[in-house]
Amino acid sequence: MSVALHTSTLLPSPFVKESHMATKFALDQDLLDRTFRVSGEPTKQATVARVPRELIARREQRRVAELFEKLE
Repeated sequence: MSVALHTSTLLPSPFVKESHMATKFALDQDLLDRTFRVSGEPTKQATVARVPRELIARREQRRVAELFEKLE
């Protein structure tokens, strides 16, 4: 089973530091449920928003570790 998210573009707001874009895509329901449980986020929307930040942080950490290995 998959979950479809609504598509719309949210324009930048003077009250919000970053702009957001809602995107429509299908997610595996079991994967989303498991991710939600382990994320500690209060909502599934917050969980989905956190995933790209987590991926970026992990990849940046890996690059830094690889650079330190090259220094030795």
